[in-house]
Amino acid sequence: MGRTYQCFDLEWVEGVAVARLRRGNLDEGWIDLLGDELLRLIAAEKVRRLVISLGEMECLYSLLLGKLLRVQRAINAVDGRLKLIDVAPLAREVFAVCRLEVQFEFAPDLEAALGDW
Repeated sequence: MGRTYQCFDLEWVEGVAVARLRRGNLDEGWIDLLGDELLRLIAAEKVRRLVISLGEMECLYSLLLGKLLRVQRAINAVDGRLKLIDVAPLAREVFAVCRLEVQFEFAPDLEAALGDW
Protein backbone atom coordinates (compact mmCIF):
# COMPACT_ATOMS: atom_id res chain seq x y z
CA MET A 1 0.00 0.00 0.00
CA GLY A 2 3.02 2.27 -0.20
CA ARG A 3 3.02 2.93 -3.94
CA THR A 4 2.98 6.44 -5.29
CA TYR A 5 1.19 7.58 -8.39
CA GLN A 6 1.78 10.53 -10.69
CA CYS A 7 -1.83 11.29 -11.61
CA PHE A 8 -3.58 10.95 -8.28
CA ASP A 9 -3.11 11.00 -4.54
CA LEU A 10 -4.12 7.77 -2.86
CA GLU A 11 -5.50 7.35 0.62
CA TRP A 12 -7.20 4.45 2.32
CA VAL A 13 -10.35 5.21 4.29
CA GLU A 14 -12.23 2.39 6.02
CA GLY A 15 -10.71 -0.15 3.64
CA VAL A 16 -11.69 1.87 0.57
CA ALA A 17 -9.07 3.17 -1.88
CA VAL A 18 -9.68 6.87 -2.52
CA ALA A 19 -7.93 8.30 -5.58
CA ARG A 20 -7.99 12.09 -5.78
CA LEU A 21 -7.01 13.18 -9.28
CA ARG A 22 -4.25 15.71 -9.50
CA ARG A 23 -4.73 18.50 -11.97
CA GLY A 24 -3.04 17.31 -15.10
CA ASN A 25 -2.93 19.07 -18.41
CA LEU A 26 -5.46 16.54 -19.71
CA ASP A 27 -3.47 15.68 -22.78
CA GLU A 28 -3.48 12.19 -24.24
CA GLY A 29 -0.30 11.17 -22.40
CA TRP A 30 -1.64 12.20 -19.00
CA ILE A 31 -4.97 10.48 -19.58
CA ASP A 32 -3.23 7.27 -20.73
CA LEU A 33 -0.99 7.35 -17.66
CA LEU A 34 -3.99 7.92 -15.40
CA GLY A 35 -5.79 4.91 -16.84
CA ASP A 36 -2.68 2.74 -16.51
CA GLU A 37 -2.13 3.83 -12.92
CA LEU A 38 -5.73 3.17 -11.90
CA LEU A 39 -5.66 -0.28 -13.50
CA ARG A 40 -2.32 -1.00 -11.80
CA LEU A 41 -3.82 0.11 -8.48
CA ILE A 42 -6.70 -2.33 -8.87
CA ALA A 43 -4.41 -5.23 -9.80
CA ALA A 44 -1.41 -4.62 -7.54
CA GLU A 45 -3.30 -3.55 -4.43
CA LYS A 46 -6.21 -5.94 -5.03
CA VAL A 47 -8.66 -3.05 -4.76
CA ARG A 48 -12.32 -4.05 -4.60
CA ARG A 49 -13.73 -0.73 -3.42
CA LEU A 50 -12.53 2.38 -5.22
CA VAL A 51 -13.63 5.99 -5.02
CA ILE A 52 -12.31 8.42 -7.61
CA SER A 53 -12.55 12.13 -6.89
CA LEU A 54 -12.64 14.06 -10.13
CA GLY A 55 -11.81 17.18 -8.14
CA GLU A 56 -14.13 19.58 -9.91
CA MET A 57 -12.71 18.62 -13.30
CA GLU A 58 -15.19 20.15 -15.72
CA CYS A 59 -13.68 19.10 -19.03
CA LEU A 60 -14.10 15.42 -19.78
CA TYR A 61 -12.59 14.26 -23.02
CA SER A 62 -13.84 11.08 -24.66
CA LEU A 63 -10.46 9.46 -23.99
CA LEU A 64 -10.89 10.09 -20.26
CA LEU A 65 -14.42 8.68 -20.33
CA GLY A 66 -13.05 5.60 -22.08
CA LYS A 67 -10.40 5.15 -19.40
CA LEU A 68 -12.99 5.44 -16.66
CA LEU A 69 -15.08 2.78 -18.41
CA ARG A 70 -12.03 0.47 -18.52
CA VAL A 71 -11.49 1.03 -14.80
CA GLN A 72 -15.16 0.29 -14.18
CA ARG A 73 -14.88 -2.98 -16.11
CA ALA A 74 -11.74 -3.94 -14.18
CA ILE A 75 -13.50 -3.33 -10.86
CA ASN A 76 -16.57 -5.27 -12.04
CA ALA A 77 -14.33 -8.19 -13.05
CA VAL A 78 -13.25 -8.61 -9.43
CA ASP A 79 -16.76 -8.11 -8.04
CA GLY A 80 -15.84 -4.68 -6.76
CA ARG A 81 -17.47 -1.27 -6.84
CA LEU A 82 -16.36 2.08 -8.18
CA LYS A 83 -17.85 5.40 -7.14
CA LEU A 84 -17.15 8.82 -8.60
CA ILE A 85 -17.25 11.83 -6.28
CA ASP A 86 -16.71 15.57 -6.52
CA VAL A 87 -18.10 15.58 -10.05
CA ALA A 88 -18.68 19.13 -11.26
CA PRO A 89 -22.14 19.87 -12.67
CA LEU A 90 -20.79 20.39 -16.19
CA ALA A 91 -18.90 17.08 -16.05
CA ARG A 92 -22.00 15.31 -14.72
CA GLU A 93 -23.90 16.70 -17.70
CA VAL A 94 -21.30 15.14 -20.03
CA PHE A 95 -21.96 11.74 -18.43
CA ALA A 96 -25.69 12.26 -18.98
CA VAL A 97 -25.38 13.42 -22.59
CA CYS A 98 -23.13 10.44 -23.38
CA ARG A 99 -25.64 8.17 -21.63
CA LEU A 100 -22.97 6.97 -19.22
CA GLU A 101 -24.70 7.84 -15.96
CA VAL A 102 -26.03 4.29 -15.71
CA GLN A 103 -22.50 2.91 -16.04
CA PHE A 104 -21.20 4.63 -12.92
CA GLU A 105 -22.19 5.23 -9.31
CA PHE A 106 -21.99 8.85 -8.21
CA ALA A 107 -21.88 10.38 -4.75
CA PRO A 108 -21.60 14.07 -3.90
CA ASP A 109 -18.61 13.58 -1.58
CA LEU A 110 -16.48 10.99 0.20
CA GLU A 111 -18.71 10.82 3.25
CA ALA A 112 -21.74 9.95 1.13
CA ALA A 113 -19.75 7.41 -0.89
CA LEU A 114 -18.47 5.64 2.21
CA GLY A 115 -21.94 5.54 3.77
CA ASP A 116 -23.33 3.29 1.05
CA TRP A 117 -21.03 0.28 0.82
